[in-house]
Amino acid sequence: MYDEKTNEITWEDYFYIGETQTEMKSGATITGRNPYEGSTGEATAVELGCLYTYESTGWNEDPKRSPSEKYFAIENQPGKTNNFYVSQSQAGTYIVVQNIPGSGGTGTFEPLEKVAIILTGLPYDAGTLITQTFSPGVIGMLSGESPTLDISYNKDTGWAGRSSQIERISAVNSIYDAMLKATAGGPGSY
Repeated sequence: MYDEKTNEITWEDYFYIGETQTEMKSGATITGRNPYEGSTGEATAVELGCLYTYESTGWNEDPKRSPSEKYFAIENQPGKTNNFYVSQSQAGTYIVVQNIPGSGGTGTFEPLEKVAIILTGLPYDAGTLITQTFSPGVIGMLSGESPTLDISYNKDTGWAGRSSQIERISAVNSIYDAMLKATAGGPGSY
C-alpha cells in the first residue's frame, strides 16, 4: 500500500430477513422467526435492489426489483402491522427490527459498514484485535450507495480518498472511539 496509487476495497456481507409476531417493546426477545427462504426451503440471503413481499401465507419466493440498487425493501401485504428483522446470519443476532404497516406498507434497509485501515511495520495474525493506533490511519465508510472505497497513502501527504467516505485518525487514537465517532449515515440510518 505504501506509495501505491490506489487501493480498492470492497466489502461483501450477507443479510437475512424475516417476520416475527413478537411485540416490540423495551427488552423484548424475538421469537417465532419466519425467515425469507426463497425457493431453497432454508433461510436465504437477500440482495440489494430487490423488493421482498410478505403475504398472508408467508414470503413470496420471487422478489421484484426495488426502486433503487442501493438498498433492499420489504413490503407487508397482510392487512395488519407486522415486525420484520434483518440479520447477518441465518439464526443470529438481529441488526434491526422494524414494524411495517400492513396493506402494502414498505420498509427499506441500506447496509453501512465502517472499516479502519492503519499501516504497521509488524505482521499481525488474522483475527488480531487492534485497539489503538501508533501511526495515522483512516476509517472508510461503505454503503449500498457507495460499495467500494478508493484510498491511497503517500508518505509526504498521508491518506487520501473521497471526503464523504473517509475520516482520518491520528496516531495514538483509540480505534473504538474513532469508529463510534465516524459518521456513515446519520440519525435513523441502519
